[in-house]
Amino acid sequence: MVRLAPPPSSAWHPRLARPLSPSARVSSSFADSTSSLPCSLRAADDSQEGLYSGGAGGGYQQQPHGPFSSVGHGTNGGRDSPAAFSDYESSSAHYQGGGGQGGGGMGGAPGGGGANASFARLREPYPAWSSEADIPLSKEEIEDVFIDLANKFGFQRDSMRNMYDHLMLQLDSRASRMSPNQALLTLHADYIGGEHANYRKWYFAAQLDLDDAIGLANNGVARLARKASRKAGVKAVATPASVKTLDSAKQRWQQAMFQMSAYDRVRQLALYLLCWGEAAQVRFVPECLCFIFKCADDYYRSPECQERVDPVPEGLYLRAVVRPLYRFIRDQGYEVNDGVFVRREKDHEDIIGYDDINQLFWYPEGLARIVLADKTRLVDVPASQRFMKFDKIEWHKAFFKTYFERRSFLHLLVNFNRIWVLHISVYWMYTVRVSLSHSPFTSRAGSLDCGDERRAQHGAERRR
Repeated sequence: MVRLAPPPSSAWHPRLARPLSPSARVSSSFADSTSSLPCSLRAADDSQEGLYSGGAGGGYQQQPHGPFSSVGHGTNGGRDSPAAFSDYESSSAHYQGGGGQGGGGMGGAPGGGGANASFARLREPYPAWSSEADIPLSKEEIEDVFIDLANKFGFQRDSMRNMYDHLMLQLDSRASRMSPNQALLTLHADYIGGEHANYRKWYFAAQLDLDDAIGLANNGVARLARKASRKAGVKAVATPASVKTLDSAKQRWQQAMFQMSAYDRVRQLALYLLCWGEAAQVRFVPECLCFIFKCADDYYRSPECQERVDPVPEGLYLRAVVRPLYRFIRDQGYEVNDGVFVRREKDHEDIIGYDDINQLFWYPEGLARIVLADKTRLVDVPASQRFMKFDKIEWHKAFFKTYFERRSFLHLLVNFNRIWVLHISVYWMYTVRVSLSHSPFTSRAGSLDCGDERRAQHGAERRR
């Protein structure tokens, strides 16, 4: 077998066995480490039972053609795109300008198409996710989903390609151990819809299930609406009890997850990964990221988004959504001094940190504090329009300090409790040992025992 040497100007990935573009070198190594994370091995019958304990969407959208399309993009004609490599074609053909299955371009003799095709199949970037395995969506269709989202939300092109490769590696890893349908189902359950998914826990904790079920008349901040109505002397609109119960909300969630198509599952996974991929320091506030994803998903399913034809500018998501949050977090710990960022001399109790930002998104009262520049609360805006208002949010008015750390000398006892317990326990054991071996009560007890023996012997002699 002739060993193929990689092009000298490209990084070679051992698993993908093909040259990587500069934009994909970082993501592939990261995805390899994350794609092998342990997951619950389900049965291979594509059953959804047990995956969701509690999302809706439309059908497949038309494939967009915008500036993010890999066709004819850049200087290499789209060769860096994972979809540019077909199922039975070697990557060397893209770099050598030929060498198909019958032309000997893969190092074999001319006419050896069958051997070349078999060898090219081993070089497939995602071998378990192929048309032979009855996949729900092809690689090209999944890439079209990423391109569509990038056009509608303004994600960066390189970030979009990295997240596409990241998702495909996870699907390929799971599809090698179970059916492709089950791989997609379990991955969506781990990220979005499963019982232990962080997004699902946050969704019910923030009472956004009431926001989706009831609407603006009595939304997820219903407690605030009732308080305001009582103060104003106005009777609040009654909400059916069957809608407000947690069990009914879980049933609606579970039904929505079961009815979700494979395209909608891929779309939600892609949208979540794209939001996470450019989140910067917002990654350390996962509840805030869940709120961003929720608003983005509501906007995508709105008629305004579906009717948009022209793509939004690249980098819009980073500028309008991430940058204001990043600047707020940065300004809490740093300030500009002579054109250089220096650390602020502030104590922990004076800094709004990641925990404080997270806690704002855990409760309906916290979400009600998010206001726009015109003093309008974000929760009063229709759900499908909230994402487009992110650039007008005044975050410095929304966040507040929730965790106050008090420092005292008692921290020596609390933080080093194991050391104190170890020292006191050893001291007590040695003290007990020494006291038992040198105690005067022990020798006196021995003398009393001897006196008892003498009296017993004397009484026996008298009886004789």
